[in-house]
Amino acid sequence: MARFSGWLLTLAAAGLGLWLAFLAVPRTIVAFIALPGDVIGERVREGREIGAQELLILQQTRRQALPWGSSGRQLSELALALLLEAERLEPADPRRHEAVSEAVALLERSLTRSPARPFAWTRLAYACRLADCEPSRIEAALRMAFRTAPINARLTVPRIELGLLLWPELSEQLRSEIKAQIDFAWRRRSLREQLIEAALRAKRIATLRVALLPEMERLMQLERYLERRPRKDITE
Repeated sequence: MARFSGWLLTLAAAGLGLWLAFLAVPRTIVAFIALPGDVIGERVREGREIGAQELLILQQTRRQALPWGSSGRQLSELALALLLEAERLEPADPRRHEAVSEAVALLERSLTRSPARPFAWTRLAYACRLADCEPSRIEAALRMAFRTAPINARLTVPRIELGLLLWPELSEQLRSEIKAQIDFAWRRRSLREQLIEAALRAKRIATLRVALLPEMERLMQLERYLERRPRKDITE
């Protein structure tokens, strides 16, 4: 009887081992399929340029991995690849609209699975802007980006730039949050120049000036920087 019980335990342990191994297979497959795009994805996250072929590899590896396990990160990275593709297409190109629409849907799916992802919320706000979504929808995503990571050096300037682009449509509450981000960025020398360039791209230098008040030293630093730029870059 004892021997029979021992066999049962052995069989049970073996069965459990096989079951756990079976459960691990999808994760292993996902890791294997996604591997060629991981290096490219890391370069994108570091803000480095990638070529058209690398962008295609990133999209393909993320799509191929989805049937085996669509984690929030996998969905978000595929959405990012689609947004990068959309940026390279003309506004009137139907492929741009398709890429942006799919990116929005993927990011929303991603955030239902992993809601505490500030990068995904920031990407969703950006994607919604490209998709001409209602300002309230864009603001909701941007607010969640701040809520999930109030302080994040890598996200600070991109979120500020997006906020400046949407400035007239934003609520006073969100404007206050963006001004606090501007204050944070200005106090970090490594972000200060990026902040000014973001305001120039958004054509919101006047808004930046107001946000830097009442500290006149900040305004003087800003004006000294702007003196080195062509006048056409500063016109709002």
